[in-house]
Amino acid sequence: MKKTNTMKKVIIFFIFIFAIGISNAQQTGYFTTQVSWTNTAGLQTRTLNVYVPTNYNSSKDYSLVIGFHGLGGAPSTYLQSIIYYATNSYFGDVIIACPNEGVSSSSWFAGDEDFKIISAIINKMDGSHSIDLSKVFAQGFSFGGKSAYLHGLDEADYLKGIIAHSPGFYNTQDIYNTCTEPLHCQHKYNYANAWKVIVSITAGSGEYNLGLTEPYLALAKKAVAKLNASGGNAKFFEDATGYHNLPPLSIAKLCWDYVNTSTLAIEKVDHKKEFRIFPSLANNEVYFQSNVIHTNSIIMIYNATGVIVDKINFSGNNTTIPVSEYANGIYFMKLYNKEKGWIYRDKFIVTR
Repeated sequence: MKKTNTMKKVIIFFIFIFAIGISNAQQTGYFTTQVSWTNTAGLQTRTLNVYVPTNYNSSKDYSLVIGFHGLGGAPSTYLQSIIYYATNSYFGDVIIACPNEGVSSSSWFAGDEDFKIISAIINKMDGSHSIDLSKVFAQGFSFGGKSAYLHGLDEADYLKGIIAHSPGFYNTQDIYNTCTEPLHCQHKYNYANAWKVIVSITAGSGEYNLGLTEPYLALAKKAVAKLNASGGNAKFFEDATGYHNLPPLSIAKLCWDYVNTSTLAIEKVDHKKEFRIFPSLANNEVYFQSNVIHTNSIIMIYNATGVIVDKINFSGNNTTIPVSEYANGIYFMKLYNKEKGWIYRDKFIVTR
């Protein structure tokens, strides 16, 4: 009996220590952090300016908004604008992360450094905070709006919506992937993913004659038409009093609410009914069970700092995950389906 009581105390101690670590990782308010990932341009590191509500509750799932600032802007000041929009819309509980752009590019879309930045930010934030993976949005203004459009279509599997305010398209050919201008048209938009994500775009009436080579107002409308012709769900909202600036709350609210309430989104799954991972305190193995059969799925395991420690191809409805090589600590498991995107998340603790 004494040995059993001692073992219980050890387990409680480990849980307490891990809880302290989680609490420290789950910062609130305004703060900066680093995110790193690897793409075709090599190892990338960015600074994220982050806002987490001061009343953050780890038992809730929060929407995540990734904000791309315009050329000449700064993530710290742009974050304030996104907070104003997000907290006055219907997003509910929301966390916001605004990155800086690649070091060798004058804007988000020049060079290859910023590709896969969306999934990197999601992994980073979901590793430290409770993110609702069915409600992740890419948002941007001007060149940042074009970049949210570019990177959002590239990584549409991870997103519910793209919100582009006055996106800085170069010309009609840019939108249709036929432009050959070497800087602004360096990359092509992945319209094969248009059906996977909801898009709303705004532009000001005053932009009827403002643009790099063609008016931004006309180009924004053409982008919406191109998305819908590609099988997407996109809508244009015009700011009757605006120029090349972020729209007033009344217009931004229509734009943001459209992507948040549309039904074309990553399927929301009732975790408790369809999935189970056990035991919550693991030593050598954890077991994953589902009451539905899966194909083309991947199980990703992250540590408390958001670093991927395991990646497992998954088909069927159950699997065993060996964790004997894992260090003691808390781990997050996410299930990704190639057709539906991220559909499940959970966590477990390795303790010995």
